[in-house]
Amino acid sequence: MINFNLFATFYLSVILPTIHGYVFPCLDECQCDTDDEVIYCHNGRRTTLELPDIRLRGFIVIGLTNNAIEKLPDEKSILELFPDLMAIDVEGNAQFDCESLKGYKKIKVYSDCKGTELMITRDQRLPDIENPTDASSIFLINDKKPPYNTVVFQLRCLNNTTAMTN
Repeated sequence: MINFNLFATFYLSVILPTIHGYVFPCLDECQCDTDDEVIYCHNGRRTTLELPDIRLRGFIVIGLTNNAIEKLPDEKSILELFPDLMAIDVEGNAQFDCESLKGYKKIKVYSDCKGTELMITRDQRLPDIENPTDASSIFLINDKKPPYNTVVFQLRCLNNTTAMTN
């Protein structure tokens, strides 16, 4: 039975993450995370959101915090290339033009401007906006719940095994 637990731990910690979610470079040195459905473009020197040449589906948030963003492209242009986009985070951009937000009706823009909404959470967690996600450390079960720790999983397996043998 121990061999099965070791195999299950190996499978869940090494093989499963490569199947479900991954991170790849996109746009101008950003990180596209398919599991969180977020494009991370934090902590750079960007002055605008670079639009891709082709449509990028499946991303619901673009994080542009702590850059030098002054103004975003118009909402229509963004939605043509990011059709699933629901929010853009431009907090920490000191020179951002708050008046430019008036043209946004479908996409929520989170900024330091007065009157903008607080960032919403999904499943009681926010993506880490300080650093891009490292593809080698992704360990999520593809059910849109918070990440599970392998130690917790091992303990649950051992407890279940012990309960079945008693």
